[in-house]
Amino acid sequence: MAWEYPDDSLKCLCEECHLREKEYHDKLMISLRDDYVNKDIVRGYVDGLRLLDNKSLEIELDSAEQAMGLEKCWAVDEDFIWANTIKRGKDLFVSYQTYLLASEAYKRGDVIYDPYRRDKLKRGGWEAVGAAIKKA
Repeated sequence: MAWEYPDDSLKCLCEECHLREKEYHDKLMISLRDDYVNKDIVRGYVDGLRLLDNKSLEIELDSAEQAMGLEKCWAVDEDFIWANTIKRGKDLFVSYQTYLLASEAYKRGDVIYDPYRRDKLKRGGWEAVGAAIKKA
């Protein structure tokens, strides 16, 4: 029944749109059942899209695979994401601000992003990049 679900999870669709939505959902679920798909990477990618869409949102970062998904979504180095998390007690969060910090570093040329190379820094270490960002 409708009242058993949060309001933001409900959609009003015509019959044709409902069938198309169900077909898409079924295909997505089949893809996610594949053993070759790392669901945390997919979740990180989707989290990245959510953060770009909702700039006030913060998302808990709880696995390296989730950070890899953010890396793929934002074309931002995973190490940079970890270095720019928001710390609350033992928990780590990312926000749109994390994306902005990385974007600024790339624009200044402090970082070169290449998903196939691990030596992505142009000069200095991540500490140098973080210090330069905090100065700016």
